[in-house]
Amino acid sequence: MKDGYNILVDIDIKNLKNFAEYPFNLSMNEKMKQLLESIVINGIITPLIVRKKDECYEIIYGHRRKYIAEILNIRKLPCIVKEMNDKEAILAMVDSNIYRENILLSEKAFSYKMKLEAIKDFDKKLIILDVSSESWNLNCAEFIDEINNENNMTINKYVKLTNLIPELLELVDSKRIAFRPAMELSYLSKESQVIIQNIFDMNEVTPSLSQAIQLKKWNKKEN
Repeated sequence: MKDGYNILVDIDIKNLKNFAEYPFNLSMNEKMKQLLESIVINGIITPLIVRKKDECYEIIYGHRRKYIAEILNIRKLPCIVKEMNDKEAILAMVDSNIYRENILLSEKAFSYKMKLEAIKDFDKKLIILDVSSESWNLNCAEFIDEINNENNMTINKYVKLTNLIPELLELVDSKRIAFRPAMELSYLSKESQVIIQNIFDMNEVTPSLSQAIQLKKWNKKEN
């Protein structure tokens, strides 16, 4: 390693930046409250993992600890600085967060998408990831399957959820729309999704799997 890398240092919080397009939610939920209580009592024991980027440090692992540190006005955080390129950083960031308990479906979906894109860039022979069609990228999924122990078709279905508009994704995260109907709705155009979402709001209903499949068929005919 180069000098100054892979060593433990204290870094001012103003020089720590969240990972670009960080796909995980940072809010004061029950787990975050437990982390806050632990940090109040014990301080930040586990160092953050960061990499040097431009004039600051980009967080690879430890966003939740930084979130709590900002609330508690902790100015210096223990960090291990590692040397990583962009692809290595994406893979490390996703892997360090994906195994947390109770992560949202949307978080898992965007995490898998980021990881599949990074893996695809490692091997140009892999099929281009296309989450807008039914031609799923099984080669990338089989590769990630070896790492995450997820069924490859399931991984691609998660990635399909990233096609949903934010309002529908919020219904998925709140469990008002089940996983399978949500995956079927992800094939609809953005315009159709907005219409469907407005109907859901007015009638306070969400679709069953059979209804979502019918909507998908209707959308195909219209396009």
